[in-house]
Amino acid sequence: MKIRLAAALTLVLTACQGAPAPAGPNSDPAPTKAGEGASAPAPAPAPTVAQPSTPAIEGACAAASLSLAPQTVVARVNGAPVTVESLGVEAAEMEKQALGDYCRQIQKIRDGAVRMAVEEKLLQTAAAAQGLEIDPYLKGQIESRAPEPSDAEVEAYYGANKTPDAPALELVRGQVVAAMMEERQQGAYFALMGELREGASVEMSLPDVRPPALPIDIPAHTPTFGGAEAKVEVVEFSDFECPYCARAGTVVSELKGKFGDRVRFAYRHFPLSFHPNAKPAAEHAQCAQEQGKFWEMHDAIFENQRTLDGEGLKSIAAQAGLDADLLARCLESGRARKQVDEDVAKGTEIGVRGTPSFYINGQPFDANPDQLEAAIAAELAKTAGA
Repeated sequence: MKIRLAAALTLVLTACQGAPAPAGPNSDPAPTKAGEGASAPAPAPAPTVAQPSTPAIEGACAAASLSLAPQTVVARVNGAPVTVESLGVEAAEMEKQALGDYCRQIQKIRDGAVRMAVEEKLLQTAAAAQGLEIDPYLKGQIESRAPEPSDAEVEAYYGANKTPDAPALELVRGQVVAAMMEERQQGAYFALMGELREGASVEMSLPDVRPPALPIDIPAHTPTFGGAEAKVEVVEFSDFECPYCARAGTVVSELKGKFGDRVRFAYRHFPLSFHPNAKPAAEHAQCAQEQGKFWEMHDAIFENQRTLDGEGLKSIAAQAGLDADLLARCLESGRARKQVDEDVAKGTEIGVRGTPSFYINGQPFDANPDQLEAAIAAELAKTAGA
């Protein structure tokens, strides 16, 4: 999130995202209009942590037979037939992609509806235990978990998120506080629901109609943590100059100790073309990987995201404890550049268009990173009996 100067002095949220065309990392972001997005967008529904009671019907939607037979006549020109076969491979691939997107949206809608119904049941039970209705119970829980920020916290938040052309804090203080409160309230709600799920028995039987998992390999040079044989694998495509990636990086760091060897995390690079320092930062991080210090470099880069020029990266590398001579030789060899390019190629192949992009067992995760823990827990529940 960044605070930008807009005509109406409103808070504008940005994402590290390319244009919706399939050009991937070479796409530039759509321009932000002044006054758009006065508040943080509502997060997408989070998957419910549950153990399925019936087998998933994976890919049932995407496997639907909607294609036309190759010899089907779709037009005639002066009596001569035009068949499906003559339409070319590209049209068939586009149809397949469109059907996959549709099926993922169907699953997302169903997941969201079930999640809301389950959460209402959990809230009803918790509220009744205190002799309350849902609304006053929820209001009290959120208020106790999300206090108003202090002046020092507001100033720190503003300083960490403002852009060079941002107005003075006093001109947008109310909007900054509102953004902080929205973040805190969302976080408080997710935390509450996590606690309620842990204390309840929730069984899911919703069929999984998503397309088959995408093939995302983990090359030997890829930084990872967690169990190599884990049944749940999370792959992140990220950009070191993207502020949303910095926030997601904090979330991932917090998850390191929560799942242990049950989950394997992998970090792959996807520097966007409009972030000039993102690729050099990625190459430095890959060289840090050779020294066994990728995650130290990862954290140091995101902590110093505004100083990623040449000298800044040298200073960050020293902060992360890298050997300067080994780093220089690695960068000169071109190995890191090739590894970053391989990551970008893989991301483009599977449809990454913005950062951060997460994939859980090969399925795109398109919700708020704050909901990543719930989504991983849900996947662990699905694989418990596998």
